[in-house]
Amino acid sequence: MGAISNDQFIDEDLYDRLCDAMLERLKDINSRVQVQALAAIYRLQDPSDRDCRVTKALLFLMAHDPNWQVRYQALSHVAFSKHTLREIIDRVRDPHPMVRKKALLILSEKCLIKFITIEKRLFILNYSLTSQDESVLETCCKKLLPSWLAFKENDLCKLLKALDVVDA
Repeated sequence: MGAISNDQFIDEDLYDRLCDAMLERLKDINSRVQVQALAAIYRLQDPSDRDCRVTKALLFLMAHDPNWQVRYQALSHVAFSKHTLREIIDRVRDPHPMVRKKALLILSEKCLIKFITIEKRLFILNYSLTSQDESVLETCCKKLLPSWLAFKENDLCKLLKALDVVDA
């Protein structure tokens, strides 16, 4: 997959065979095999297709795999879209701090605050700012909150309003 550039196309038969083979590797009991399969299959996603089987497999792994490295790689490679936003937000409460940190980085880099409900904004902040892991707390304070503040024209009052602190 690394040899195929972003502007190249593969025929449907090859696509199906690649998908089938890599989806099978994603089920392997060896987490190293799963991580390698994730690195190969993510480019076969169709972010516009709600029923894309590759995206569904990545979402499943990032939510349910027992190995944090598999969850991390699935989160790192899942296509960001309105269909995957909820699951990415849910990774903010992942058991492993590296996965939580990655979720915060993705949200700070790829998602404007206006696409997250007030309830989910508060959920993100609650889990991130009360984290026992210093790197999660730092990522929230130095990446996520500044990106939200920048979207609100660096006006703290507008950010506080977006967090609905009056009603919270």
